[in-house]
Amino acid sequence: MAEALATLSLQEDASKKQKATLYIVSPSGKPVWCSDGGVDPGRLATTSAVVSACVAIASINEIDAGDRKIVIDRRGELIFVASGVRESAAALRRCTAAAHDAVLSSLTDKIHAALKQRPNADVAALLGSAKLVLAGLARSWDRSLSILGPLGLATESVSTVPLERRVRKAIQRELKDAVASLKPVPVVCAALLWKNRLAGLAKPRTVSLETRDVATLVNFLSSQRSALSSGAAAWTPVCLPVLGSQGFLHAYVAGLGDDAVLALVGAAPDAFERFHASRARLEAALLEAGAFQALRDATNDLPPDVCGGCEHAAVVFERDGTKLCLCAPGGDAAASREYDRLVDRCRGERGALACAAAGGRTYACAPRGRYLVFATLRGRVPTAEVVDALAALQERAERSDLIM
Repeated sequence: MAEALATLSLQEDASKKQKATLYIVSPSGKPVWCSDGGVDPGRLATTSAVVSACVAIASINEIDAGDRKIVIDRRGELIFVASGVRESAAALRRCTAAAHDAVLSSLTDKIHAALKQRPNADVAALLGSAKLVLAGLARSWDRSLSILGPLGLATESVSTVPLERRVRKAIQRELKDAVASLKPVPVVCAALLWKNRLAGLAKPRTVSLETRDVATLVNFLSSQRSALSSGAAAWTPVCLPVLGSQGFLHAYVAGLGDDAVLALVGAAPDAFERFHASRARLEAALLEAGAFQALRDATNDLPPDVCGGCEHAAVVFERDGTKLCLCAPGGDAAASREYDRLVDRCRGERGALACAAAGGRTYACAPRGRYLVFATLRGRVPTAEVVDALAALQERAERSDLIM
C-alpha cells in the first residue's frame, strides 16, 4: 500500500516533467526542498508524508512505475527521493548523493545529530545558501540542457575549460604562488572558476583533496557567482564532506569580472585580510599572464579536431589528482542516458568496452590509458570499428594541447 501511494503521489507531482525531480524530506515527514518549484505545496506535503512512511514502515528504497524509476535514500536523518523517466536507479542515486553533499556544504553533518534530537525541526528554514547550491545542481542534472552535468556525476569528475598548455601552466603557477604566500595560514586550496567550470586548482602538498570535494566546492562557488559583482568579495563558511564533514572551512570568494570566480579556502576564520591582499596580487598576475583573455576566447567544449568523425564525443581524464571532463557541443538526453548506462557497465574493468545500439546510433565507452572516452557513432557500427574509433579518439585527445 505504501509503495502504491508513493508511486501515485510522485507520478502526479512529476506527470508533466521528463527531467528528474529531487525531493528532500525530514525524518518527521515534512518537505525540506524540491527541485520542482511548481509543485503545489499541499501535494508536496502529502508526498513527503507518504515517502517518510515508505522508509519508516515498509523499508522501501526503490520503485518501478512503468517507465518511471523512483529511488528513496535515507542519508543520515534526511530522506532523499529522486524520480525520473527512463532513468536508471544508479543515475538517480548519484543525484541524491550529490544533493546530500550540497546540504552538508552549508550545514555539515551536524544537521543529522540535531535532527536526531529534534526530528520535528524546520530543516527548510536552516538550509540557507544550500538552496542555491541545490537549485544549481538541479539545473545541471537536466539532460535536455547539457550532457556535461550528468556525465560529471556518472564519472565522478568536474567540468573544465580547454586551454592551451602555456595558459594552464600560468594559471596553475599563480594559484600555487598564492597558496605559498599565505603561509603559515592553513590553506586548503585556491580555485579559479570560469562560467561555473574549473579553470585552475592548487593546494599544498600536505592536503589531499578528492574530486568529490572539488565538485562540491565548484557547485558551492557556482551558486555564489550571481551575487558577486566584479570586484566584490565574500567571506563564507563551507564544508567539504570528504575532507571533514564535522566542521566548516572558510572561503574567500571574489568575483573577477562577470564570468570568473576566485576562491581561497582555508581553516582560519580570521584570515580575511590576508586572503583579500593575496587576491589583489593574484588577479594582477593572472591579468598580466593573459589568463582572462584566454578564458574569454575558450570554446568551453571538447575541440572539434578531437571529436573527429564522431557524432558526439566526451573525454574524462585526470590532471594533478583531479578528474576532469570535457564534452563536444550538442548531444541530447538519449545520448546522456546511454553514457550513464555505459559507465556503470565498464566501471572498474581495465580495458573494458561497453557498447549499445539505439535510435539509429551506436554509443560506446571504454577506459583507454589515462582517459575514459565516450563516442556516439551514426548507425549500427561493428565492434571492431567501435574499438578503432575509440582508439583514434584517445590518440587525438593525447595530442591536443588544449587537454593535456
